[in-house]
Amino acid sequence: MQEITLSLSSPSLSYPIFVGAGALRELPRVVKEHSATSLAVISDEVVAGLFFDGLVPLFSEVGTRVLYFTFQPGERHKSLATVEELARKMLLAGVDRSAMVAAVGGGVVGDVAGFLASIYMRGLKVVQVPTTLLAQVDSSIGGKTGVDTDAGKNLLGTFHQPTAVLADPVFLAGLPTQQLREGLAEALKAGLLGAQGLLELIEESADDLLAGNGETLTELVAKAAAFKALVVEADERESGHRMILNLGHTLGHALEAASGYELSHGFAVASGMAGAFKLSRDILGLPEEDEARAVSLLGRLGLPSIFPSEGFSFA
Repeated sequence: MQEITLSLSSPSLSYPIFVGAGALRELPRVVKEHSATSLAVISDEVVAGLFFDGLVPLFSEVGTRVLYFTFQPGERHKSLATVEELARKMLLAGVDRSAMVAAVGGGVVGDVAGFLASIYMRGLKVVQVPTTLLAQVDSSIGGKTGVDTDAGKNLLGTFHQPTAVLADPVFLAGLPTQQLREGLAEALKAGLLGAQGLLELIEESADDLLAGNGETLTELVAKAAAFKALVVEADERESGHRMILNLGHTLGHALEAASGYELSHGFAVASGMAGAFKLSRDILGLPEEDEARAVSLLGRLGLPSIFPSEGFSFA
């Protein structure tokens, strides 16, 4: 297991990112270290059904009361209504301001639980426990939380840094190939932006990654997490340099909205990256070989390698 420290302007906001087998075992220590009087575990119904029974023994070791809260899965439930309903349930259960939240799930769960933690009783500590590759390489790190509105994606949110991130490959075993591809889209983004050794790892081990090789996936997560930590350290609140992490996202978010969120985030970002590289070549003079390298890797990973033209079907 590797421990990556994300160091922010205030030492009290800095936190560890644990990557590798055994990362989950850090949860009881983190809860006790921060003297949480209870642990509010938030997840969606699918993740809860897959993992909660296996996690109960671990939760029993945190040394405090553990409460479980779930909501319906999917981007459509990443909303203020979901946050309000979860908050109501937590209040009825007696969750107070000395509690800690554990966000156990993919990107939607991390965003919803992180946002709720940031506003519940003016702020609770939160541990991110990402269960998808996309969440482990990207969305669980950096403190961006939020929900969608009719006007667009992630328009209501906060910066609320977690107390720790626990990226354990146990969750990736048996992950469907499409979900692996979604996470690889975000990892490829980091590689194309200059994450040390990441692009080469993807080029050399694409087949192993798509096959779900645990050792290779752990190496990928560690490299992507270390890169994102460096970017966040340089620009905690996305006022400048951190905006590079939006590569593919401006166009990708438009595709998600146009599809009624039927198109997955990872595939939308992949299409958005293809579009961004084409625009960069056409308008800014990006070398053709750089665009070709990116497009080739998207194709090798089974991701969209073009930005859709008019009439594109989301079916």
